[in-house]
Amino acid sequence: MSEQHKISEHTMKASARKQILLWAVPVGFLLHNIEQSAKIGETMELARTGMPRFLRIIIPPVSADAYIVALGIATVLAFAVALWGKTDRDRGWGIYALVALQMALFLNVIAHVIASVVLNRYTAGLATALAMMLPLSVVLFWFVLRERWMPLWAFLLIIPAGAFLHVPLFFGILFFSGHIARWLSGTG
Repeated sequence: MSEQHKISEHTMKASARKQILLWAVPVGFLLHNIEQSAKIGETMELARTGMPRFLRIIIPPVSADAYIVALGIATVLAFAVALWGKTDRDRGWGIYALVALQMALFLNVIAHVIASVVLNRYTAGLATALAMMLPLSVVLFWFVLRERWMPLWAFLLIIPAGAFLHVPLFFGILFFSGHIARWLSGTG
């Protein structure tokens, strides 16, 4: 086998791995959101009564239905980025967006663990956060850095971008999903 053939084969494997890992982000997000949706009402009620007063500010002032609508909207957006984000190109914008989403999900793992410790019980989404989102984050970030999917400075900017996606952007989606949930239920 020639050296050029070996390089070409390695490049094809790396490209396929990149696509699989990037598509794992919205798929993992979907599975995580399904788990969250099943128990979000219980968890929100428990958090409103069981969390210390100073931590209650992180509980969104929306119904469980609105939260589920927001999770649906966010999931659809993640799949849209994977479909149309030019992830097959070097430095395609979708690569940055999906890695930022995974950073938000990594931060969400930390939030799930903290909420479960504070409440001393399972919270909606904890199982998939630990079993899927944490390992996917580690593997994805490893390959992003090892295979240089983006410059290091860009990856470092992904950290605050993930925090932005996790809190202000998702809370904005929650705000609008409250209106959508009321409209869907016929009370808005």
